[in-house]
Amino acid sequence: MRVKPRAGLTLVELILAAVLAVVAAAAVISGYNFLFIHTKRGVGRGSLSLQIDYALEKIRLQCESASAIDSNSLFDARGASDPKEVFCITGEKDYYNINIADPDNKKKYCYQRDSDDNLILAESDISGGNQETEVLIDSLYGPSIYFEHSANTDPFSLTVAITATAKKIGKEDVIGKRDNIRFRYTKIVE
Repeated sequence: MRVKPRAGLTLVELILAAVLAVVAAAAVISGYNFLFIHTKRGVGRGSLSLQIDYALEKIRLQCESASAIDSNSLFDARGASDPKEVFCITGEKDYYNINIADPDNKKKYCYQRDSDDNLILAESDISGGNQETEVLIDSLYGPSIYFEHSANTDPFSLTVAITATAKKIGKEDVIGKRDNIRFRYTKIVE
């Protein structure tokens, strides 16, 4: 009498199938983690870059319409001055509608880091009352700002540099941007 072989898998085949399934699952999980980390890092870096761009654009618009610069923010015209971390101007409330002769359309703007290390824009009336503060870059990013002017450059020109660090996931990414701003109605040197 002839015995018919049974259909099925051997123990070796089952172990091999299990090992291959575990390797495939590990590859899928590793790929997901890799993509998640790089996507998260890219989003944090992109968000910080947008915040720096917004801050530079706001500073540029307000400085271009400035009618006066605070005496502590003026640079020495005779030689190289140290960069300033605080810069204050008097400018238009509506910097798209410039009227230098209208005193009711004026506000004082100061760009600086506050006591919590946020990069802020402090706005106030010319009298110093009704102060409002806008956080341009959160202290989470460790922002710094510098205003520079050298003696060999245009007395109506200023360089603004902002740096910050994206520390979301993994390594730190330092982002720094500079912008040259030209004042139309006032000089930045004394």
